[in-house]
Amino acid sequence: MQFIYGLLFSISSLAIIFAIFSIYRAPRSKWALSFIMVCIAIWSFGYAFELKSNGFAQKVFWAKFEYFGIAPIAVAWLIFVLQYVGKRKYITPRNILLLFFDPLITIILVWNNEFHHLIWKSIEMKHYAGFSILVFEYGRWAKIHTAYVYLLFSFSLFILLQIFSSHPYYKKQALALALSSTIPWIANLSYVLRFTYLDATPLAFLFTSIVFIYLMKYRFLDILPVAKESILESMDDAVIAVDRNMKILYLNPAALKLIGLPLDEVIGSNIELLESLHHDLARIHTSIRKEIEIKNRYFEIKTSPIIGECNDVIGYFAILRDVTERKMAEKKLEEALKLEKDIKIKMAHYFFNPIAIAKGFLLLNIEEGKNGKVKKALEAIERIEKIVKNIITKGRIEE
Repeated sequence: MQFIYGLLFSISSLAIIFAIFSIYRAPRSKWALSFIMVCIAIWSFGYAFELKSNGFAQKVFWAKFEYFGIAPIAVAWLIFVLQYVGKRKYITPRNILLLFFDPLITIILVWNNEFHHLIWKSIEMKHYAGFSILVFEYGRWAKIHTAYVYLLFSFSLFILLQIFSSHPYYKKQALALALSSTIPWIANLSYVLRFTYLDATPLAFLFTSIVFIYLMKYRFLDILPVAKESILESMDDAVIAVDRNMKILYLNPAALKLIGLPLDEVIGSNIELLESLHHDLARIHTSIRKEIEIKNRYFEIKTSPIIGECNDVIGYFAILRDVTERKMAEKKLEEALKLEKDIKIKMAHYFFNPIAIAKGFLLLNIEEGKNGKVKKALEAIERIEKIVKNIITKGRIEE
């Protein structure tokens, strides 16, 4: 029994520590995460004292106290899931008030149950598995609240299962979150259906806390899985995203094709894995905008930080645009311009020099009085000279 008490107090303490830790480490937009941990702490703490207390009145008091954590936890979980998958447009003040209406009414009714018995019709104390426990016969509102809780939980689970259409890295995150909620609620369902008189839900929340700590440690809650929208999937540009620890979080199909490695080998690896392709890929955390060459193709790379809703940097991404065709066209243009320049130089050499020599001799003959038909020949040469000059200077044939 002492082990169970200690475990419940430990879960409560762990949840409080994690709630405080998540306030500083998780984006503030995920406030529901801290709220969930506070609910777990209250539920576990209250249930520990409910089991440990000897008097009937004391046990009932702690059973009521637990509802500060029990009543709102499903709402907090749904809000967290919506935040996690990026559906923030549904988390409006109006919707939050509507969602919390049932938990608020439930808490009020719990603390006034003696006047209406809508939560507990009757309460009796029994000995079970070495514990002195309370056995409740639930009233109408308690059944409504239970149905509401399981409805929210089912909807949250459905949302998480949608992420399974994404690649394996996000499947693991979604599966971890789904299990972290499913296991406690299976334990709760066994208690509600009276398979056991001992509520193992607070104990099952130990698994939830461990999952959250794991996800928080590796920053998996910082960048949303829905950052990978269909538009990124269909882009011709390669997109690579990393977290603050330089672990690769996302690559779109164009990036995978460029890298040429299996997805499972790349996701979760350090960005240095791509340094062999080009050293600038390992410098994704710096500001880069330049052209690079990878596998005999040219790319325009642009890097930028990923800014969270609290204006903090939660990661970095790079976009690589294939500019090979443009680069090849530029090279062809450069070659054509160089060829044109060479032609002009050769024309100047092979045309102007002979023309200048012929013109010189003709002028000499005219000066010596032998001008006859020579003058007409000089005029013809001057016309040719003008045409060649126009070809070189204007690029067109005209006098």
